[in-house]
Amino acid sequence: MVDSSQDLPWWGLLPEYQQITLQDYPQRREFMPGRVMFFPLSAYQDIGGEMVTEQIDQLRGLITAGPALPEVETLPYLPLQNAHQVFHAKAAHLVFEGGVGVRYITAYAQGPWPLAESEIFYTFQGMTSEGEYYIAAQFPMLSNILPETPDASAVDPATFESDLAETVAQLNNLTPDQFTPDLHLLDQMMESIVIAATD
Repeated sequence: MVDSSQDLPWWGLLPEYQQITLQDYPQRREFMPGRVMFFPLSAYQDIGGEMVTEQIDQLRGLITAGPALPEVETLPYLPLQNAHQVFHAKAAHLVFEGGVGVRYITAYAQGPWPLAESEIFYTFQGMTSEGEYYIAAQFPMLSNILPETPDASAVDPATFESDLAETVAQLNNLTPDQFTPDLHLLDQMMESIVIAATD
């Protein structure tokens, strides 16, 4: 458990939570293991304040809107990041026993930066129907269409947005089995989540 009284940055404040880490996950990266985190929602809001509440409220809105997700600039993501959501692709609703959420592929950066395989990951952001728990999963993955590592010399500020839009369109056009791991396998894992009742 992280003590909120400690001198921690705003993105580091977390309630006590449960985590499942996949030890043999094929695309494991040192800075991002394949993992699923289970946060007590109200405790997270108490510690994280307005920024956490904004993410939760946005997710609630997307869940209420139904499977046809609206066009939005960014999708909800917890834990909070000290970076900007560069893009999102392949967004879709997923339902698990006792809850629902949204999965998508994304990357975070602190400025214009070329996309690379080493930067993108799959995330699932969901909550239980009673609003007791927030589920956040992240799994590094490969699209098999991007360079292995970022090439800073390839960034052209004048065309960054259009180049990014073209890359996102390519990612959205990929079939699930063109990703590594297969997108369907990660979806099935999220859909298999069961939150046990607590006394």
